[in-house]
Amino acid sequence: MAENKVLTRDEAIPNNILPTGRKLGIFPVKSTGMFSIKYDDDKNGGSIPNRYNGKYTGLSQAKRDLIKFLNELWDVSDSSTKKKPSNDAISR
Repeated sequence: MAENKVLTRDEAIPNNILPTGRKLGIFPVKSTGMFSIKYDDDKNGGSIPNRYNGKYTGLSQAKRDLIKFLNELWDVSDSSTKKKPSNDAISR
């Protein structure tokens, strides 16, 4: 059986993984020489904010914005986790 592993930002951000477990990637836009940030899977649902949903002229620009976007999402995820009281505190 596969062991469930807790996803951390230290492992996720270098691998382009969101706190939800979905993965993002940088893909070439056909016949333009440009790049875009999209979900790695073909599932519908989820959206990328407009400020990151454009086309990039260079791979390094796209990578910089992808990392920025992932950090923003992980910051929100980490802050919401810290605010929740533990089950021990609730039962007291």
